[in-house]
Amino acid sequence: MLSISIAALVCLGLVAIGMVLSLGGVLSVGGSQAHNIFTLALNLFGGAIMVRILVLHLNRQLVLTRDGIRIRGGKSASIQWSEVRSVLVEKAGPNGRHVRFVLADRSMISPVPVNVWTMRDREFDQKVLTIREWHAHFGSP
Repeated sequence: MLSISIAALVCLGLVAIGMVLSLGGVLSVGGSQAHNIFTLALNLFGGAIMVRILVLHLNRQLVLTRDGIRIRGGKSASIQWSEVRSVLVEKAGPNGRHVRFVLADRSMISPVPVNVWTMRDREFDQKVLTIREWHAHFGSP
């Protein structure tokens, strides 16, 4: 089942609003033709950026394997379980949370799972528990 977050819906809504405003600007009586073309081009460009952000958001994955963690989409990464010292849940913004992997030589915030006001994840706590269980089973103590 495809689950679309609020952030994805916001992106789609902004793209739709941009397209409507672009058409309204082009079809309006006022303004020069150059201004209307510029407005349309600017909104199409903004829409393309929003669609790209949406695609990146929907393609982010965290895959747990016996060897470690693979993060796909956006900035991809692979982490061996032996590198992971701990799995932390940190505050993200006023009401959000995200996962931080503390590694031997650095730490990194995972792009998923995340639970913030724009991307509510009802399964966030269960996902964190699963990551911690895999770490306890396959990782270093």
